Amino acid sequence: MTSEEMKKTIEFMLEQQAKHESEIQDLRSVGKTIQDNQQKIQESQQA
Repeated sequence: MTSEEMKKTIEFMLEQQAKHESEIQDLRSVGKTIQDNQQKIQESQQA
């Protein structure tokens, strides 16, 4: 593997990692929204 190929591979891996991290952030915010909604439902049922 040439150094150019290696550089491209590393760049690709970093791009993939960044993509996955942003997807994880999206999932976390969805999870947080679900938790907030469940809490609101519980509070409204207790009222």
